[in-house]
Amino acid sequence: MFFARKPLSRRRLAQRQIPVEALENRSLLAGNVSVAFSAGDVAMRGDAQDNQLVIAEPVAGTIRVTGVSGTTINGRESVDLTGRLDDVRIRLQQGGEDEIAILGALRVPGNLDVQMGDGSFLLDGSSGPMRIGKELKVTSGRGSDVTIRNDVRVAGKTTINAGGTVNVVAGQAELPDYTQANFSDSLTIDNPFFPLQVGTTYTYEGVEFDAAGNEIVTETIVVEVLPETEIIERIECRVVRDRVFQNGVLIEDTLDWYAQDDQGNVWYFGENVTNFEYDSDGNLIDTNNGGSWTTGVNAGQAGIIMEADPQVGDNYYQEFSPSVVESPHGTVLDQATVLSTDDIANVPAGSFSNVLRTEDTTAVEPDHLANKLYAPGVGTVQEFDFDLLTGEVVKQTRLVSVELNGQPVTEIVPPDGFTGVNVTGRETKEIRFKGAVSIQSRDSIIIRGAEFQGSTTIRSQADVAVIESFLDNHASIRGEGTVNLRRVEAEDRVQISGDADVYIFDSEILSEVSLRLGRSANTVVVADSAFHKLDADGSSGTDVFDDAGNNTFGTLNLRRFETT
Repeated sequence: MFFARKPLSRRRLAQRQIPVEALENRSLLAGNVSVAFSAGDVAMRGDAQDNQLVIAEPVAGTIRVTGVSGTTINGRESVDLTGRLDDVRIRLQQGGEDEIAILGALRVPGNLDVQMGDGSFLLDGSSGPMRIGKELKVTSGRGSDVTIRNDVRVAGKTTINAGGTVNVVAGQAELPDYTQANFSDSLTIDNPFFPLQVGTTYTYEGVEFDAAGNEIVTETIVVEVLPETEIIERIECRVVRDRVFQNGVLIEDTLDWYAQDDQGNVWYFGENVTNFEYDSDGNLIDTNNGGSWTTGVNAGQAGIIMEADPQVGDNYYQEFSPSVVESPHGTVLDQATVLSTDDIANVPAGSFSNVLRTEDTTAVEPDHLANKLYAPGVGTVQEFDFDLLTGEVVKQTRLVSVELNGQPVTEIVPPDGFTGVNVTGRETKEIRFKGAVSIQSRDSIIIRGAEFQGSTTIRSQADVAVIESFLDNHASIRGEGTVNLRRVEAEDRVQISGDADVYIFDSEILSEVSLRLGRSANTVVVADSAFHKLDADGSSGTDVFDDAGNNTFGTLNLRRFETT
């Protein structure tokens, strides 16, 4: 819902998950994977059908290979391997639509070598650390996506060649433990940035922009705080209904569950989502529950939707339902970072000061970037969705009205005088590559929350984004769409090339950035960044260099550029 996370993001996520859910609910060309274990080495090979398998370590010293969606492992549902482990080798290139998920906590002391055709590959350390002692090599076919997520360490060389997208993303956020909190009055939710009083109705409008910059209202969101409650993990939670309409047609109906602890933190215990699909004539053709999750189910854990005492820089999970054997694709990992506590918001419902602003992201959908604004005494009043690559606002959602028991109000609880104590928890770690890294893809590449200690080569025939990451050695980045560096620290030379627009925001390059662009008319935009040296060479096209402000250049060399 709009309170809890990004409604547009979740619908995109639900749409992306529909094929996977379809796999789970229809008859497949279910295949069989053969597994052999000898002298510490594991070899897996799939047949010519659709092979979906999950590799995990349910108990220390035992690796379990499980078939999903009818896939069998050596003719059985699963196979357990015990004993000394070294290399893992997977070959699923015989045809079919293949899905591979390798889930932490898991340690592969030797090499992990994967070759597959169409489908997807997931290496996920969300549930626990993933360690690869030597080399990681993944080769996937055309249209096959590769994802590495949260707390993965690779000691040796990494080579990824993908036909589809490549996402290397770590949340690096705190996950508090709700079992350590006290909920003696869980239904009194009076945190001024997220008050939930029974009978309150919030109405929002989603606004997008056309090519001329004109506003177009695309959806209406109605949020109601209901008298109903739900018991989850022995904690009584308030039920909030969130409905999204497009042109008056219901496209999403969600029940969310919240509780406030004795310290004033508001916890988010899950959601039951119904997404509605229509044909071109507006007839309902299907529904699905993509995006649903519950604390205590499939490793789902309650997150913090609002801290008791928000401070700039706080980074915490709002939703946490990681990949597990039973649900390797039904993952929810939304998080928020506090950007400011003194913002201003002007929306149809009024003007608000001392507004809390958060940045909302998710490791599951790394191309999503939003800012959310909470007014004291009211709650959520505004949200901005950004283009990840350019930083431009592509949509905003704003509060139109607030009613309490059918009467318009300007606040739900007093905006001042609330005190509380934030909770703490474990932090999901960054992804770390100790050896040289080569990532190549026919589609986009997004990297966030990664440290590259060796030399790095990134090649994409589409867009490249490197965000909140460290480049400790020489890096070469080539994109044919857009190249974006945001909150990047680089110790050594960074070389960027391709027929691409380049955006460098909020970054620090201690050595040299070398830009070599293609023949098209390209734009380079830099803002809030520091460069020891920036050497940029345009092309035969009309290239533009835009110093957008707050930059520091030790040396700036521009050739064949117009400047703004």
